[in-house]
Amino acid sequence: MGTMMIRDVPDEQIDIVKEAAKAHNRSMEAEMRSNVAQWTAAWVAHKTMTSADLYAEMREFLGDGGLEDDEELVPPREKDDARPVDFGGES
Repeated sequence: MGTMMIRDVPDEQIDIVKEAAKAHNRSMEAEMRSNVAQWTAAWVAHKTMTSADLYAEMREFLGDGGLEDDEELVPPREKDDARPVDFGGES
């Protein structure tokens, strides 16, 4: 595992981290590891959700040998291809 050092953190922010660490019954170091883990998980999830194109990923994963001659994945969609959804309710 790597080591991270952060310099020039304002005292007010350090006090908040200390308070949060005490509330979670852990050290400041453990509190910051938790915060970094939460932030990176959220960043990865956001990156995945904003760039996800399941069909493009499937095409890439399957490559040339994944489909039979008569099979075809759904053609690529553009971001502007929004279609209304009918949930079968009354209007």
